Amino acid sequence: LVSVVASGAMDLSQPDEQRYVVFFERPKVTRLSEVLANTRGRIPSTVIVEKIIQPLTQAILALQEAGVTHGSIRLDNIFFDGQAILGPCVIEPCGYSQPYYYELLERMQAHPAGKGEFHPGADFYAMAVLVMEILFGSNHFARFNPELLARLILRQGNFNALTAGREPPEEFHDFLWGMLGTGTNQRW
Repeated sequence: LVSVVASGAMDLSQPDEQRYVVFFERPKVTRLSEVLANTRGRIPSTVIVEKIIQPLTQAILALQEAGVTHGSIRLDNIFFDGQAILGPCVIEPCGYSQPYYYELLERMQAHPAGKGEFHPGADFYAMAVLVMEILFGSNHFARFNPELLARLILRQGNFNALTAGREPPEEFHDFLWGMLGTGTNQRW
């Protein structure tokens, strides 16, 4: 996770007004979205598994131990320099800026400020969507809108709706099937 440098209440120009602020260390590395653009979408499978999935899994599990959902796992909020580093997650309500296709169906349909603070499967689901975006390209989800995707998920299930007829590489099939499973008990 990106390190917090300082936090606290700051006085504003108006008398008796304060806001809570958090300052994060800005990593001196590139966002994963830029890495993907620079490599023309060609990131080797071993790098995806060892340098993206494994570190993100460790971070998600650590957050879950604390009862926290990151809520912002997406290409432009992950930094990469040999391995993935999760960007900030406390600067807005959980999942507020998260693209709808990174969200579970129940969170996708909720108001951005009302998704709730903790959902045990939300970050793993988002990580699976992140891997799909790496594998299929950032335009893969452009064909959807929230209503269409919700209908497809209800009819076809998460995996079939999100893959949209594209077959993931064999080494990622079971991972994606497990992470995108319907219901928390089915999610690995």
